[in-house]
Amino acid sequence: MLGLLEKNTRRGEYSFNAILRYGAAGCLIVLPLMLLSFSANADTTVTFAWDAVDDSRVDHYELNYGLASGQYENQIITNLTDISIDLIGYEKTYYIAVRACDSANTVCSDYSNEVSVTTSAKHNPLVADFSASVSSGIAPLSVIFSEQSIGAVTSRNWSFGDGETSGAGTAVHTYTAPGRYTVSLTVSGPDGSDSETKVALINVQEAADSDSGTTDATNVGSDTVMNFVVDDSVRDNAWRVAEIYIATMSYAPDAEGLEYWVNRIDNDSAWDPTRVAQSFFDQTLVQELYPADMDDGTFIEALYFNVFGREVDSAGYYYWLDELQSGRLQRNEMIIALIEGGWVNADAVSDMARFANRVEVALSFSDYQSEYGIGYGALTPQNQAYLRQVGQDVLNSVTDDAATRDSAIASIPERLAALL
Repeated sequence: MLGLLEKNTRRGEYSFNAILRYGAAGCLIVLPLMLLSFSANADTTVTFAWDAVDDSRVDHYELNYGLASGQYENQIITNLTDISIDLIGYEKTYYIAVRACDSANTVCSDYSNEVSVTTSAKHNPLVADFSASVSSGIAPLSVIFSEQSIGAVTSRNWSFGDGETSGAGTAVHTYTAPGRYTVSLTVSGPDGSDSETKVALINVQEAADSDSGTTDATNVGSDTVMNFVVDDSVRDNAWRVAEIYIATMSYAPDAEGLEYWVNRIDNDSAWDPTRVAQSFFDQTLVQELYPADMDDGTFIEALYFNVFGREVDSAGYYYWLDELQSGRLQRNEMIIALIEGGWVNADAVSDMARFANRVEVALSFSDYQSEYGIGYGALTPQNQAYLRQVGQDVLNSVTDDAATRDSAIASIPERLAALL
């Protein structure tokens, strides 16, 4: 028989004499064999090595293994006298045996002695990593930090270099003062913790003086968007939840729903807009709009229409497709990242002016419901559907022109009159 030794947890070298057993005449010559070495390369990988059988009829060796003794579902053929196997399935026991055969596979030795190998639970060390959407710009500068760590992560701690921190997976931070900022991320999980620090990653510059010929303001419609960002004092939790409603469902929220999600963020530190977006995907209406079998490309196209009111450009499409398919972002995280990225994108000023106008209409739509006692839960299913449709209709005509925003807000009483 061919000699083998089962996996150990340490590297080592072993040897013993093994005797080949043969049945009928014409079988391979019986030779003593020795197992020269064994090494464990990883938690699920084992390497076996043996002396060659000195017989001209030997063409190859068969290494056979399976999950039951004597039942080998898997076979590896090799001309070598050593081989590594990746035994997939942690904490499982495999049974392994080897034999030598001729080229036609008609003359083979008996199987070697069978050995069992039990794989250990795999533990991948955590490797912290992250990226930033921009590395420089004029204050106030909003940056999206996306975690790209390897391994199982259960908690995160961002340090943005200006005294502010966050525990989000995808963190959005606004730098208000000029300077260079070092950013660090510490991640923890069942396999330990790790930190990544990027020195002087963010360079925030002071706005140029107006007499220098450079301006940090862009005119859109009848409004002015400064530094391509809506001020954080405006983007309170109600604003951010309304953003999620529009980006995900393309309609203005009902007052009860908006209030519910805002209260979760206001009163529970475990909740943030990213978690709200994830919870949206647990809702039947959202699941109907974005079924589990919807491909990532269709999802990206839908979000672009909802947020920017246009088709996705090729560069954006493939960027977000890679983010989703690589697993760096989940769909709920992409919703938040797309919105936050829009606010800091100089090329999306008109798009985001339109989006800001739509958010203002959505908040006015919710305020009117609260003021006049229109409760979503008290409505009939038919009237609930009507409210959702009106919430979509009131946004349809809103553009980057503030006049369309004002006109839409003025139309709200008439649109909701049927529910009073």
